[in-house]
Amino acid sequence: MKALLNISIASKIWLSISILILGNLFFVVMGFDLSIKQNERLRAVSRNLIPAAKQSEVALDAFAQQLKAHEELALTGESEALQTAEVESIRVNDALQRLMRLEGLSEAERQHIQALSDQLQDFSERAKSLYLNVAASFEQNDLSNDQQESLRIEAEAVNQQAKQLEETLKRYVATFNETLEKELSEIRREADRRARENAVVFIIVVLFSISVIAIMVKRSIITPLFRIVQIAEHVTAGEQQIEWLPQSRDEIGVLNTSLRAMTTNLQAEIHDRKRAEESVREAEKKYRGIFENSFDGIFQADERGRVVDVNAALASIMGYESPQDLLASVANITERFECDESELERLETMLSQDGKIRQFETPLRQANGNRVWVSFSARSVYDTHGKLLCYEGSLRDVTERKEAEELQRAYQQEIERQVKERTLELSQALDHLKATQQELVQSEKMAALGHLVSGVAHEINTPLGAIRASIGNISNALNETIQALPNLFESLSSAQRVLFFSLVQRALQEKKTHLTSREERNIKRTLREELETHHVFDPDTIADTLVDMGIYEQIDSFLPLFEHIGKQNEDALASSILHAAYNLSIQRHNSENIVTAVERASKVVFALKSYAHYDHSGEKVSSMITDGIDVVLTLYHNKLKHGVEVTKHYEQVPPILCYPDELNQVWTNIIHNAIQAMDGHGTLDISVRQKDEQLQVSITDSGCGIPQNIQQRIFEPFFTTKPAGEGSGLGLDICQKIIEKHRGRIDLESEPGCTTFTVSLPLNIPA
Repeated sequence: MKALLNISIASKIWLSISILILGNLFFVVMGFDLSIKQNERLRAVSRNLIPAAKQSEVALDAFAQQLKAHEELALTGESEALQTAEVESIRVNDALQRLMRLEGLSEAERQHIQALSDQLQDFSERAKSLYLNVAASFEQNDLSNDQQESLRIEAEAVNQQAKQLEETLKRYVATFNETLEKELSEIRREADRRARENAVVFIIVVLFSISVIAIMVKRSIITPLFRIVQIAEHVTAGEQQIEWLPQSRDEIGVLNTSLRAMTTNLQAEIHDRKRAEESVREAEKKYRGIFENSFDGIFQADERGRVVDVNAALASIMGYESPQDLLASVANITERFECDESELERLETMLSQDGKIRQFETPLRQANGNRVWVSFSARSVYDTHGKLLCYEGSLRDVTERKEAEELQRAYQQEIERQVKERTLELSQALDHLKATQQELVQSEKMAALGHLVSGVAHEINTPLGAIRASIGNISNALNETIQALPNLFESLSSAQRVLFFSLVQRALQEKKTHLTSREERNIKRTLREELETHHVFDPDTIADTLVDMGIYEQIDSFLPLFEHIGKQNEDALASSILHAAYNLSIQRHNSENIVTAVERASKVVFALKSYAHYDHSGEKVSSMITDGIDVVLTLYHNKLKHGVEVTKHYEQVPPILCYPDELNQVWTNIIHNAIQAMDGHGTLDISVRQKDEQLQVSITDSGCGIPQNIQQRIFEPFFTTKPAGEGSGLGLDICQKIIEKHRGRIDLESEPGCTTFTVSLPLNIPA
């Protein structure tokens, strides 16, 4: 027992476990011999009965598939059915061969299985021949009655043989499954009996082991622990004469030694307390250093609001040389605020009710009379009983940010002014366009223009709508940016503000690239992975915003700004930094939209002015034929864009002397007729080329075509194929006369789905 006291508690526990293990080992040894025979029976079942049952089922299934393939062969005669039948026949034979190789079968059973295999092979050949003949008879359909009767008899014989073979295979399956089930049931009954015997033996062994362990634990662990508790009570009571436990090397002996060293430990605790007090003094010194060296002005005021302590930064912000000068001149910080009395009263109310003021921005008059902007924050400090002790607060100089806001506001006003001027110009142009339309509607040329009024108005209104939308985007983005800039600049250092403006400048300089959805996802994933490697907060949002800004690569220089965003305590403030940069960067995109819309409207106005122009001089001028065609296409753009695909094939051709206004009427009439023939949906092909000394213009549409019997009359005056009231029949006649006036000719080729008008003009038109 003394030797037992000198070992550790862990060793005692392991000893107890060892006793239990030895008892269990005895139980295992007893049951080992009993399980050997059971395992041998299970191995015999695994080697013989289970494979036999499985192979017999495989053979039966393959035979069923073979019969199904034969039936399909008889019905369709396809070679695939024949191949399937042969494959399934091989599966049947292979399963039977595996069955014969099992060790548990007698010689008679093997012979019977071999005979069955031979019968199956014979059946396969016989069935193959029969069903091939049946399939052939279906194809020929000219068999005599005797041949048909012979096939029927053979089919019945094969069918009978198939049923016999299938019944034999089913008997094998049933026999092997029944034998397997009986053997497994016997094994289970034997296992249950042995389990009950083993349980009784196990309970006896466990009870014995627990009894031995309980005696050992009580003597070597519980009794010494009880004595230790009594010793601890004596020590707590301050008794000097204590009967200690004898020395031992286990954990209880260590505990006993620890109690004896209690006095020494108490002395060490007193020493540690002194060191803690020294640490508190060091912390106070460190806090004072932060107070003195902070870039923000920090102050402390008594319960009446009188300033009692400030740092050098606050003195500098308020225009004093030192904190002492400030304390001698200023009683209350708020007396230097240049704001309304109502604002000061509201601050006092907030401080008394809420106990804090956060980032109140106000002008402040410095000692030298200069005016600066500051952000003021303060809080009330109370003791544990709720009594007001003092006020603490800070001032931050936000003059640079305020100046930036003013610059941003001026920038916004200038953009809005320019947009309003452009919008006014477009509105005036539209008014002028409508007036011109009314003046020219009387002429034959303006009759064609009447068909274009709604389309031209739509072409003008569309860019005007784009301009209005872009103006709204600019206004909303700038308003959001102006609201976010105060907090944004306050959260950024000077270096970070430089990075912020560099990011905006980079976004403005990047050329917008149109990406597919897949390309955009890949770029965002690459950016997100790069940001994650630098542990940037919320990489998904930053990556999405960078892609929207057009910044896809070389972002290393901006990582300090992104890391600063991740360190913000307020999610809204952090997200506003990138959002403000994005809002500033998209101003270029909105401006480009306005320019594009203005150019589009200008192009339509120019086209209409060119079309409506009439030269009263009666003299030919040098003109590019393609320019006139493009003018007409521009005017018809609204009718073409909803379903007509226009393809242009312009060769390099020289200008010719002509009457451009009259030729424009020719192009208008032909293109207008083509759009009507296609009912607004189809293909319009226009080609311009030089052939010898002539310039040829071919206009082809995919419309309904012109019937052959009226093609010779198409250029006759007052001849029209349109319903009454929709055409005068003079359009193509006028076109022909204009072309003849130019010493040219106009030809027609038409068939259903393709109509081509070809205008040929001499390059040197005589005067």
